[in-house]
Amino acid sequence: MLTSPERKHIILAFAHRGEAKCFLNELDFKPINALSDSYLLDSENERLSLVITGEGKENAMIHLSYTLAILKERFPKDHFLVHNLGVCGHLQDSPIKFELGEIVNVRTVYAQKNNNEMEFKSFSTVPNGNNNNKKDSKNQSDLISTSERILSPDSSHHLSNFAPLVDREAWAMAYACHKQDTPFMCTKIISDFADGEVCVRVKEKSEEWSDELLRFFLNQEKQISSALPTNKEILTDLHITISQERSLNNLMRALEIKGHSLEQILEKCNYSQLLAEEIRPKEKTKELLKRMADLLNPLEKELRDQLEEATGCLQKVGFKVRFDQGHENDVVHLTTSLENHENINNLIAGLESFDYLKFKEILRGRDV
Repeated sequence: MLTSPERKHIILAFAHRGEAKCFLNELDFKPINALSDSYLLDSENERLSLVITGEGKENAMIHLSYTLAILKERFPKDHFLVHNLGVCGHLQDSPIKFELGEIVNVRTVYAQKNNNEMEFKSFSTVPNGNNNNKKDSKNQSDLISTSERILSPDSSHHLSNFAPLVDREAWAMAYACHKQDTPFMCTKIISDFADGEVCVRVKEKSEEWSDELLRFFLNQEKQISSALPTNKEILTDLHITISQERSLNNLMRALEIKGHSLEQILEKCNYSQLLAEEIRPKEKTKELLKRMADLLNPLEKELRDQLEEATGCLQKVGFKVRFDQGHENDVVHLTTSLENHENINNLIAGLESFDYLKFKEILRGRDV
């Protein structure tokens, strides 16, 4: 058994890897062991762990209980709190109304049995008094965990009598915490209206939901908030993920060191014109980062323009073209989809017209 100093120890519990994606990408988690999908981040002031339980009440209860047992044995002096973060559905027949993307602190979790009857036990969560995120709900609300996905209006209407929110795991996580005398907190982001399209919608926007949850969590946990980048207020017109914000700040600092003011950067990147373009906010952010990188490294832009021109014949017929990072190798990575015989012939023609020797000369000229 590993003894440890007394610390606050938060266990972040997710049902799906997609919900945890930005947490794993942006924070320096290390795997705990090979037997569980769980991770540890040990900071100066507190410990932070993360576990991905899998879908459904049974998986949630088993994997969270296992992780709790491991961590309590490893850090016997720690004060543990489990915080379940993830997506949930909103039962529209409920008199309490929420919007897609709204973040809600769950107050009480209930459960539905396989036979549609209600579980006798319900669990109250630890209250979260911090509401600094613009998408936070001002009021806490209740949630019901079901055994199956809600696919019919009748099921949705029936469940709305008990709670306005629905998921498949929170109650089981709360039960596991109750058995091990551990405080439980639950925060959900509204991803759907429990109308049968949940899988498609959540998959499409999973990274966006995960980013919103990470931003919410870091705003609450000031001890580790140094991981949260500092956004420039002038860029609030864009949708900026935490990962993009970190890149943005790095580019800002590098350009400012070279003598560019923020106003000059935005002017040279045609920021006003970019805002007026009819593309998604996230795509505008990607384009702005690209323009800033070009401003910082004009030679890199010149090289990319030459490479794009050299591979234009491949892109025109449907190839997605990617180069080695740092352009260290004379390699072109191509991906595409084969749809019909005409499509195959076009791809062959594109490959035959590609001048690979010219491509190599462009890369080697950069090294001279």
